[in-house]
Amino acid sequence: MVSDSKNISWRNKKSPLDLLFLAVVAIIIYLPFLGQPAWDGNEPKRAIVAREMLKTGNYFAPVIHGQPYYVKPPLMNWFIAAGGGLFGEVNEWTARLSSVLLTFATSILLYFLTGRWLDRESRFFAALAFLTMIGIMGKGRTAEIDSLFICLVTLNLLVWLHGYTRPWKDSLLWTVSLALLAVSFLSKGPQAIAIFYSTVFAYLLVKKRLNVFFSLSHLSGIIVLAVLLGLYMLTVLRHVRFDEYLFMWRDQILQRSVSKHSFSFIEHFVLYPLRIIPQFMPWVLFAAPLFFLKDLRKKMPALFKNELFVFSLVMLAANIPLYWLLPNTRVRYVLPVGPFIAIATAFLFNLYLKQTANNLQFFRRAMKYIAMATLLVAFMAVPTVLLLHMQFTPALIVLLAGLAILSSAVILTIYSSDLQHALLYLAFMTGLIFLVYTELDIRHDMEKVHYPRKVSREIMAVLPGDADPVYEIGFDRFLRVTSYLDREVIQLDRFSQLKKADNGRNVYFIFDADFLNNITPEQDRKIMLQDIAWEKVYSGRFEPGRNEIVVGYLK
Repeated sequence: MVSDSKNISWRNKKSPLDLLFLAVVAIIIYLPFLGQPAWDGNEPKRAIVAREMLKTGNYFAPVIHGQPYYVKPPLMNWFIAAGGGLFGEVNEWTARLSSVLLTFATSILLYFLTGRWLDRESRFFAALAFLTMIGIMGKGRTAEIDSLFICLVTLNLLVWLHGYTRPWKDSLLWTVSLALLAVSFLSKGPQAIAIFYSTVFAYLLVKKRLNVFFSLSHLSGIIVLAVLLGLYMLTVLRHVRFDEYLFMWRDQILQRSVSKHSFSFIEHFVLYPLRIIPQFMPWVLFAAPLFFLKDLRKKMPALFKNELFVFSLVMLAANIPLYWLLPNTRVRYVLPVGPFIAIATAFLFNLYLKQTANNLQFFRRAMKYIAMATLLVAFMAVPTVLLLHMQFTPALIVLLAGLAILSSAVILTIYSSDLQHALLYLAFMTGLIFLVYTELDIRHDMEKVHYPRKVSREIMAVLPGDADPVYEIGFDRFLRVTSYLDREVIQLDRFSQLKKADNGRNVYFIFDADFLNNITPEQDRKIMLQDIAWEKVYSGRFEPGRNEIVVGYLK
């Protein structure tokens, strides 16, 4: 049975060993190959902004290739710039290290801030499960906002729950929580406010305590939030008008909700659950025994007496349907529920620890089947490598051998192991499978003709030494390539602006074929095709498909 919060202390002599083990897991899973994949997704934006901050010393005016960038707040850029400043350069490794540290910090928050409701074993389960979720491992190794956002959302909600259940005075509860919410806003913007209020309002509704929500103390907290966000907005409004700032956010929201075809919503509604469940594997499997073991289901009502368990379920119920019903939302948007899935499954883990020998045999059999499937993955990786004409690197050989040895050990010893050891086996097998996939994915990408680093090297080979700056036509079209150029890059919105850039020296510029084919107004297309004398010096692919990147210079 889950202990009552009053009887659990988060102080425990074994805590240092738990934290050391979590750190070892994070190092083993998150650091290998961290700097090898080329920039992907929004990583180039974060890196370019951070480099510009270090170059100019201006940390409140984000810039991408000479153009202001306020679509996202600057907090993650500050973290990346700090890493770049510490190690002397913003590159793939230093930029992604911030996400690794933030992901580890979230696991530590889960370990300590759940101590009033969970015993030590369950808190360790929650922290370890979060660290080794498929989706979390994926985003925790990228120079994107998600790891920071997840960390701050987790901190914000757990601090609010602490304050509510302690209880703090309402004024202190809302002031502290909404001050943290202002910090969360600086990571990803309005999404932080949406997640916080959807969770807190739904929880108070379930607890029939909406009077706490509709209180003067809450209003005082909102004033604190408004003041802190107002200070941030003052820095923004020095560089962009307020209506332009609102239009940026409006365009972001509309861009995500526009359907690409008439069946877009139906496709999203049907497939979205199938896309998000793997993000939280393998730990969501801990809910499966409830469907097979009747005596476990009988003990479930006791869990609903625990405030944290109820709060976690409310958090999931209040947020997952929102993204499920909103057309074209990306899978990563739902990752902030990951810590609370880890918490909910930790309660189930606590319940399973105290079950009969018959139920323990169920878990052992399940673990054996998982280990057999993992062993099969290790063996199937060999023909996959041969089929893709890739080399067996020393790292890949070590990973596959480790995966095979660990899986075999589980198969041979699982019937003499307890559930806690099975937990550790599962975590390491998941991490090793992820690293095998990462290594194969890296090698496969490096062989592609449109590999960003390869394309950037080809472009650098045709640029003369005095080609500085280089002009990039169109925003956010091939940042994965231009972020690698060892020259100053200035972004232009239209070809007509090249005339102003002509200062008597060679003016080199880069554009892509799709942009040329779809530019408006038509007059700008005419300028490029007829009115400007230019010559193409390079062309090549920079992404899958037919799109082509072109380098030219003004004659």
